[in-house]
Amino acid sequence: MRLGKLGESIKMNLLDKRDQLLAQIHRIEYRMEEIKYVKLIIERDIRAEYGGILERLKSAEGIKLAILQHEMAELQKDCDMINDLGSMFNEFTRKEADQMNFLLRSRNLYENIEYLVAKPFKVNI
Repeated sequence: MRLGKLGESIKMNLLDKRDQLLAQIHRIEYRMEEIKYVKLIIERDIRAEYGGILERLKSAEGIKLAILQHEMAELQKDCDMINDLGSMFNEFTRKEADQMNFLLRSRNLYENIEYLVAKPFKVNI
């Protein structure tokens, strides 16, 4: 009688409980797969969005570097002109230099000096 009662209890209660547990395991597995799939979609969207941001950043960097390189080239050109003017002045004022040549070119030297002194340059970049 006990054997029959235990067998009946196992068949009616435990097997039903086991089926419910297995069904819950399958639902959880399905939910896990669903979460993984949604995560992959979000990752793909993030990569696309941040890829665009990264491209815009690289573009902005390129533009700013080009501007700064242009500024640097202009400053270097002005430094070279100052050095050239100094060299020309030294050449014209040395002892064996032609004084007439100095007098003829002194006006041009003075104008170039005034131009370079007055020429503004950006201090804050």
